[in-house]
Amino acid sequence: MFAVYLIAYLGMSVTGSYMPFTAGTNGIKSWVWAPRGIVDETGRFRRGVDTVFYPLLWLDFRFWHSDWTGSTGPYKNLKPPAWRLGLRTGTTRDTISHQLQSAHATIVSNTPELLRAEYKTEDSGSLVQVEVKFGGEQATNIHYYFH
Repeated sequence: MFAVYLIAYLGMSVTGSYMPFTAGTNGIKSWVWAPRGIVDETGRFRRGVDTVFYPLLWLDFRFWHSDWTGSTGPYKNLKPPAWRLGLRTGTTRDTISHQLQSAHATIVSNTPELLRAEYKTEDSGSLVQVEVKFGGEQATNIHYYFH
């Protein structure tokens, strides 16, 4: 039973990535390792999943992914979570458009079902494309693509 528990966590950790942990007015201050499935689309830890895997997560943070700056580790995947732009599923198109404008994003395409925009984050400087799918006037799905 423990072997299944350990293998499940290792599979999640191998496909995980660093995500912003603390941010300030000048951008992201520190990064934390997040195994795949432990966090949701907003960058928050999922209640229940993080609790179940807490012992292994703690050991992972303590011994393997112990550099909270995110500058070392097996690999580094800079992914800005949705809360950086305030984008959440269930949000109206007008609110999302306003948030994208405030982030100085360039609208690439805008149809009733889909809105695509590109922007650069202050902390990474790389181009990020966000794709928001709509059902009516509310966002139903948000995806980020990194270039």
